[in-house]
Amino acid sequence: MQKYFFTAVLLLLLFLVLGCKTVEEYVMLEDTAPMQEYVDKKVCLVGEVSEIPWQHMIAFVEGHPYSEYFDVRDYQIVIYAKTQIQCQGMVKLFGTVLKVEGKGKRPDPGDELYVEYHLVVDKWECVQ
Repeated sequence: MQKYFFTAVLLLLLFLVLGCKTVEEYVMLEDTAPMQEYVDKKVCLVGEVSEIPWQHMIAFVEGHPYSEYFDVRDYQIVIYAKTQIQCQGMVKLFGTVLKVEGKGKRPDPGDELYVEYHLVVDKWECVQ
């Protein structure tokens, strides 16, 4: 029994590592924390379209008219897609990390610059 469990875990890990490789190389990220290290690079994230949006900056990304709040574990980012994501539950995203910067929206925001990391989606697929 333990042998089968080990094999199943190994196959699952292999799927997660290789599951984000296509014609181009996408780096699989377990969560959004390391996104700042991947600006303008191809990554893969697994999560779900959020039902509870947090406050985020929003950018305009030409050719990607659909923006969504996307939950990855305990983190949330904004994603931009060419087509509306129509998955119930988990989604695997393949895309490029986008650095978004802006000042606060308070009447006296000062000089503080806010930075967020979003994802411009190349393609997506529903996770079964």
